[in-house]
Amino acid sequence: MTNKSNNISLSAFRITVIYLITAGLWIAFTDGIVAFLVDDPEYLSTLQTYKGWFYVAITGLGLYWLIKTYSNQFKAQQQELKAEKELSDILFDRIPVLITIYDPTLEEFEVNKEFEKVTGWTNQEIQRDDSSLLKRCYPDKNYREEVVKFMEKPGLGWKEFTTTARSGEEVPISWTNVRLTDQTSVGIGIDMTEIKSKQTEIQESRKLLKKIFESLKSSLIVVDPQTRTIVDCNHASEEIFGYQPSELIGSTTRKLHVDQDYFEEFDELGQKALRENGVFKTEFMMRKKDGTTFYSDHTVTLVYDEDGNVDKAISVIRDITDQKKYEDQLKQQRERLLNSQEIGQIGDWELDVESKSTDWSPTMFDIFERDPELGPPPFEKIQSSYFGPDQAKHNRHLENAINDGESYQID
Repeated sequence: MTNKSNNISLSAFRITVIYLITAGLWIAFTDGIVAFLVDDPEYLSTLQTYKGWFYVAITGLGLYWLIKTYSNQFKAQQQELKAEKELSDILFDRIPVLITIYDPTLEEFEVNKEFEKVTGWTNQEIQRDDSSLLKRCYPDKNYREEVVKFMEKPGLGWKEFTTTARSGEEVPISWTNVRLTDQTSVGIGIDMTEIKSKQTEIQESRKLLKKIFESLKSSLIVVDPQTRTIVDCNHASEEIFGYQPSELIGSTTRKLHVDQDYFEEFDELGQKALRENGVFKTEFMMRKKDGTTFYSDHTVTLVYDEDGNVDKAISVIRDITDQKKYEDQLKQQRERLLNSQEIGQIGDWELDVESKSTDWSPTMFDIFERDPELGPPPFEKIQSSYFGPDQAKHNRHLENAINDGESYQID
C-alpha cells in the first residue's frame, strides 16, 4: 500500500517553474539587501560569492530531498506493482476457472493453467500459433462465428459454448468476458461438465422419486405443518379419497376428516405423538369425496430442512376397511370357537417349535385345573404330564409332526 502522506503530485515542469521563480526572487531580494548594507565593492563581491554558494547548498538540499522522496515513492510503487503482479499471477494460474486474455483483433491469446487442464491446449502451443486457437476449440465455422460475435461484445452475461478439447472430447463451458481500459479482453469460463452431470443425476433422482411417489398404492400427502395445507399428493390419494389432486392441493386436511371434531381430535393426537416420538401412527375414521367413511391406517412423519427446522409433514394413508371387517369376522369366529370349547370342554394349544413356548385356550386351564394367571406351563412339563408308556408314544408322534409334518391323533 502507498502511504498517502508521501504522495507528491509535482511534475517536472512545475518543479522547474518553482525553481526559476524561487531563484529569481532570491537573487533580486538578496542582491538588493546586500547592496543596501555594503558599500565596499570588494567585500560586496565576496558576499555575492558566499550568497551564491549558500543558494547552491540550499537548492542542493532541496534537490536531494525531492530525489529521495520520489525514489522512496518509486520503490514503494515498484513493490506494490510487484505484489499485485504476484497476486495476479497466482490468481491467473491457480484460480479454478478458465481464463483467456486476448486483444480486440482476436489474434493474440494467453490462457491459464485451468484452461490447459480442461481443454488440453497449452499456453506454449497457443503462443506459437495464436490464430488457430479458435479453430481448434470451435472447428465448425458457423459455430465459431457465433463464438466470435460473443467475444467481441463484452458484458453480455454468461453463455454456454461446446468447446472441443485436444482429445476431441466436447466440453460444455459457460463463458463471460470483460474489456479492460487498454482494450484487452478477458474471458472467464466455467467447466460445466460436472455441474451438468450432477444436474442430470438430480433430474434422474427426481424422476425416480416421482415414479415411486406415483406408484405407491397408499395415499401419500405432503402437508405444511403450520397451516395443515396440502402441498402435494400422489395418484393413490385420488383413488382412495375420490378427489382430483387439484381439489386437494391448497386445501387443509380438514377436508379429509369426517367432521370438525374428528379433525381436532386427530390433530391433537398427532401433535402429541410427533412431539414425543417423532412419528404418529393410528387407525382413524376418514371421509371420501362422496361422503362415505372408511377406516384408515395413518402414519405421519416429519421432514426437516438443512437448519433442523420442521419443513413438511408426510402422511401415508391406507384404506383398511376390508381388513377391519376381516378382523371382526375372525374375532367373531374366535369367540364362537371359545364358546364351543367351553360348552364341550374341549381345549387347544399351540407350540412355537423354535422357542418351545406354548399358548393355551381358556378351556385348557379348566381341563388341567391350572390357574390362568400362571399362564401355560413349560413345554417340558406338558411332555411329562403324560402317564407311563403314553408319554413316549406322545413324544414320538410329536417329533414326527415337527420333523416330517405328519399329523396325528392319539388317546
